Amino acid sequence: MINFYRITAFFLLFIISKNEASAQDPLPRIKLVQVFDTLKSPVCLANCNDDRIFIVEQKGIIKIGYPDGTILPVPFLNITDRVKSGGERGLLGLAFPPDFKQSGNFYVNYTGEDDSKTIISRFKISSDSNVAVKNLEEKILKINQPFSNHNGGNIAFGSDSYLYIGTGDGGSGGDPQNNSQNKQSLLGKMLRIDVSTITGYQVPPDNPFVGNTEYRSEIWAMGMRNPWRFNFDERNGNLWIADVGQGQWEEVDYEKAGQGGKNYGWRCYEGYAPYNTTGCLEESNYTFPVAAFSHSQGHCSITGGVVDIKDSTSSLYGFYFSADYCSGQFWGTRIKPDKTFETIELLKPQFSNFVAFGYDLNKNIYVSRDNGSIYRIDTFPLCTTDLLISGDNDHVGCGIESVELYAPTFENGTYTWYLDGEEIDESNTDTLTVNEAGEYTVVFRSDACSAISLKPFSLNKNEAIPVDLLDLPVEYCINGAPLVLNGNPSGGVFIGTGMEGNVFNPAVSNIGVFSITYFYEDAEGCSGFDVQNIKIVREAETNIISAPPHQCLQGAPLDLEAEPEEGAFSGPGISGDTFYPQVAGVGVHKIYFTYTPVPGCTAVDSIYITVDDCTSNTKDIDKSAYEVYPNPAQNDLIVKYNSNTTKPKTIKLINQLGQIVFFNELSEKDRNKDLYKINLASLPSGSYIIVINDAQDQFVKKIIKN
Repeated sequence: MINFYRITAFFLLFIISKNEASAQDPLPRIKLVQVFDTLKSPVCLANCNDDRIFIVEQKGIIKIGYPDGTILPVPFLNITDRVKSGGERGLLGLAFPPDFKQSGNFYVNYTGEDDSKTIISRFKISSDSNVAVKNLEEKILKINQPFSNHNGGNIAFGSDSYLYIGTGDGGSGGDPQNNSQNKQSLLGKMLRIDVSTITGYQVPPDNPFVGNTEYRSEIWAMGMRNPWRFNFDERNGNLWIADVGQGQWEEVDYEKAGQGGKNYGWRCYEGYAPYNTTGCLEESNYTFPVAAFSHSQGHCSITGGVVDIKDSTSSLYGFYFSADYCSGQFWGTRIKPDKTFETIELLKPQFSNFVAFGYDLNKNIYVSRDNGSIYRIDTFPLCTTDLLISGDNDHVGCGIESVELYAPTFENGTYTWYLDGEEIDESNTDTLTVNEAGEYTVVFRSDACSAISLKPFSLNKNEAIPVDLLDLPVEYCINGAPLVLNGNPSGGVFIGTGMEGNVFNPAVSNIGVFSITYFYEDAEGCSGFDVQNIKIVREAETNIISAPPHQCLQGAPLDLEAEPEEGAFSGPGISGDTFYPQVAGVGVHKIYFTYTPVPGCTAVDSIYITVDDCTSNTKDIDKSAYEVYPNPAQNDLIVKYNSNTTKPKTIKLINQLGQIVFFNELSEKDRNKDLYKINLASLPSGSYIIVINDAQDQFVKKIIKN
């Protein structure tokens, strides 16, 4: 049930709803006509398919009223002696079964007994159809309530003739007992029972959890917080549920007729937002609202709601009406032909505290306030469902001084235009000349009909054109080649020291930091620019050090050094920073070191290394502690250890380009073997150098891969 006394400040961050209602329309779509007053907290309105309107007062009295505003002096039912009322407790629901005219049975939902249980009871009318027999009560279902709030309260018969009961989560705040997600609790649920039996009730055999012992079989749907009011669309049996939120969101849920078994998410989710997901399932297991309303907009407790089914030609036909207890805002929500949902604002009167909706025999909609007043809801006739705005341009500025906006023409009325929700003075015309960007809407009013633009016309301002200067490096060398620059869009002008047309010449700018601007202007006068800096640095310098000019073919690989270290060596026999004589071969080889600190700034140093066929201190591998065979090899190359004391630590293969194509640091297990096998199958045919390092020496040998 709505918390009639919960009007607190909500200092909560506003989150955009997936289906948040649009901004307040300047034209109300409905109006409220007062029919009853002086009642005592009328919290439920019901009809039994005749001209009577049954008005349920929270303290425990049901009265009979008529559309002309008269109320019978004798109550239909008075059970104040057994109803525990106050706060969110009381006589909260009334439902007439389809066979009411024959059986005389009807059902109520109230809180009573010492521990304030929710009680679903069956009563009968007396020989006077305007008076029930209060002493023939049959309590067919009792549900313990751990706290005083969140008692639900609504009951209604579906098109399947079964009784549906909305129960709250048991109260307090945040569902501390986790009742809504508890499969064995009847709290926080939509229940569905068969009351056609002479006494008590039965569980319908097609309830979604019948036969599943994890669930109470009465459960039709779960994950509700406090479904204070729900309603069936009498045209198709579809169910609309207005579930009261915790501290941030009010929501409207929807399910097609017969599609039970859903979990609407509370306490894991409030509206679309996570609330307390501890122990919860994946998001896909829950059914989310079709509309949600944020407390940041002044809302606090939703009241549903009935579907407008009176007139199929009405602009609001098929909309489910709801309202908020605190803000007084009325909404209409419907499912569109494409199966998506839309929510529109209907009215925001100067008063609030709406607690219940209902019909009369002719399907006029009524809404009650807990101050004792009940209103009939009338719909304004519309000239058209959408006052569609068009314009001769959707941008203004940059050469476009003004734009003409056009609305459909209607006679004998007044037009009022709005810019971003603010009324435009002296705008009583179907054509408006504007020069300011923003969202434009229009309203037409006459004695015959009214109309409003549902979709604003968005007039955008032509802003500065986005412009980018391309291809300018952050740093560049003074002796680098001139840079050809580009801009996007193309066709603009470059400005800055060192610029000649679209070419930047570092020799002209000299050393330092310089700003380059690219400016572009289109034919309509819209322009933009981009500014970037370039730092011009001195020429780069580099030097190769510690490189002896002569090496033996049989000698060990030579580690090279250069300054600065960030450059790269290249040339015959080079692999990384190492020169391999066996790879380079006999002859004179030129070795390069290239250093490029910034684009356009490259320094190169070179040396010559002569490789001779001579005897070196490197051991002859064929007479050493190792043997390598077969040579030439095709698939596997074997390294055999001939010494028990000398064991290899690393083995690598180097190709003719100086690239290391195989490297392995042997494990203790591999070192203690008698031989090591290298698979050559993936290597191309050609000559390679095998390099074996142990604790004392390095062994090098040329091999052939067939």
